[in-house]
Amino acid sequence: MKKFNVAVVGATGMVGESMISILEERAFPVEQLTPLASKRSLGKKVSFQSKDLEIVDLNNFDLHGNNFCPPYLGSNCAPVIIGHSQVCVEVLE
Repeated sequence: MKKFNVAVVGATGMVGESMISILEERAFPVEQLTPLASKRSLGKKVSFQSKDLEIVDLNNFDLHGNNFCPPYLGSNCAPVIIGHSQVCVEVLE
């Protein structure tokens, strides 16, 4: 099965945490998950598939090379993602 590189914008917020949880619960085929957030979240970690992943600064991250980048659509990050021609996925509960 093909696996995907996934970057989650706002990984330390409610929407980002939910997105990571849903990816894990539904066994989405993730090769690499990159948790992105603002500078104020640097140093924090999120858990995914029994691994602690360090937050990466959204402002200094190159989105190229990621197959999916589910954004928090209410943030100012959506235009950056669209500008990089990333595939945007919105999870509806």
